[in-house]
Amino acid sequence: CGEWRMQQAVAKLGALFSSEDSSKCVHVERVQGKTFKKLSRRKFAALFKTEHNGTPAIKCEDCGTEENVWVCLHCCRLCCLGHVSEHAEQGCPLLLCCQDSYIFCCACARYVYPREIAGTAEHEKQLTKVVEEWLQVLGRTRLWWRELPTCASPGQRGLKNYGNTCFFTSTVQALMHNRTLRVALESSSTSGTGEELPIQKNLRELFEVYWGTGQDPRLLNPRALWNAVVEHALFGEYDQNSMEDASTLLIDLLNGMDEKQVSNATFGTTIEDAVVCRKCDTRRVNAHRLVSRLFSIPGTRFLPPRAVSLVAGCLAPALVPSVHVETSLSLGISKEAEQPQADGAAGAAVDLVACMSLAGPPQPELALHDCLKAYFASETVSDYTCGFCKTLGSCSKVMRIVEPPRTAVIQLKRFAPIARGIQIKCHRRVGVPDELDLSEFATPSQIPLEAFRYRLKASVVHDGGLGGGHYMAYVRSPTGQWVWFSDQYFGQVDQAEVDRSEPYILFYERI
Repeated sequence: CGEWRMQQAVAKLGALFSSEDSSKCVHVERVQGKTFKKLSRRKFAALFKTEHNGTPAIKCEDCGTEENVWVCLHCCRLCCLGHVSEHAEQGCPLLLCCQDSYIFCCACARYVYPREIAGTAEHEKQLTKVVEEWLQVLGRTRLWWRELPTCASPGQRGLKNYGNTCFFTSTVQALMHNRTLRVALESSSTSGTGEELPIQKNLRELFEVYWGTGQDPRLLNPRALWNAVVEHALFGEYDQNSMEDASTLLIDLLNGMDEKQVSNATFGTTIEDAVVCRKCDTRRVNAHRLVSRLFSIPGTRFLPPRAVSLVAGCLAPALVPSVHVETSLSLGISKEAEQPQADGAAGAAVDLVACMSLAGPPQPELALHDCLKAYFASETVSDYTCGFCKTLGSCSKVMRIVEPPRTAVIQLKRFAPIARGIQIKCHRRVGVPDELDLSEFATPSQIPLEAFRYRLKASVVHDGGLGGGHYMAYVRSPTGQWVWFSDQYFGQVDQAEVDRSEPYILFYERI
């Protein structure tokens, strides 16, 4: 009965909002940013008062649930998935997902924002203003901007946001509290090896001001570092009015530092790929180690790395170098959703709830240790020709840590693949331990097991979704107290708030 009613509702919507041009949603033209702003400011007026202390929950006005709540872009009514079709029948086809800021047209039975989900940027310009206004509401309910008690001391300073640069301020806050990086930057500046790279130079200078005395304890302006990133970045395209991914920024920051003395010395994890033939059980010899041993120089342990690579490439051109350095470990946390995104034609009898439910059913909480086990798990490779038994078959490939980093950076891949190659934000909870032991994933060596033990130092979090959100950072201060940073705002928080957040990039320092 419920499915039949849903199909009838969609059929009525199709008749009410029929459109001849299937490549464009004509209903978007009915949405005005100024009108939605006026409605939302009136509905959530309490949130925009400077003295407000409460954070009213966003809940369905029909049943009171806080799960999967959508806001109507025409009248600003809040309704859950179970009541969207009834509301849309009243002449309100466009709704915005309160958590992720996706916009769905019930009449066209398809997403129209953002472009990553809609498949087109046709309505991007017009709907961006609506999303930005909604984020002002969402941010106040999620406490993105709040005044907390602070202490005027080095190590607790806000960073200026230039528009949409919260991804920059939160990532830099995490780096500012990394002791190993700070020492490496100071050492490299006095080593006399040559002119400092622009990003590295400006980051070091920001360190000096950030931890110095006599400065305004409330706010610092990292404009010089931002300009250096904009000019010299290789992977991201940065503009102060456009959001960028924090993990991409971190790559550009580390790429802009001296690899040997700073980035790899601080964050580099040396990983070895071992390949074992399933026919003869022979382990593939590491070409780099073999060359180092055969062509050792008297009085030294190994050939220079560049010479080893050249010789190994000549002797074993078919072998891929099996040792590499990673400055971060990217761990998957979500499985591909089973149901596709349904693009129904106007008036088609489709399941509207299925069309709007991109992520599928909620996934259970996942432990960080399970993510690491999956990352380092054995992988089967087919069409492998063994160099020992000369047979074509399959092999097992496994990664192991050869040398642990001083600071382990772990990225949780929160963008889950769904049907047709679309990616969305994954809100799956991940249990993050205070202490982490990586010795389980290390190769047998003379390195003491204590070198593989870490403690959580910082966490860059993202609240919101692919349609819009906000980056913040939680950092453990030298006294052990957690400090929350959100652009120019900061203050001490408890462990429970850190545990409730959605971590995106984790920084673990060696104990």
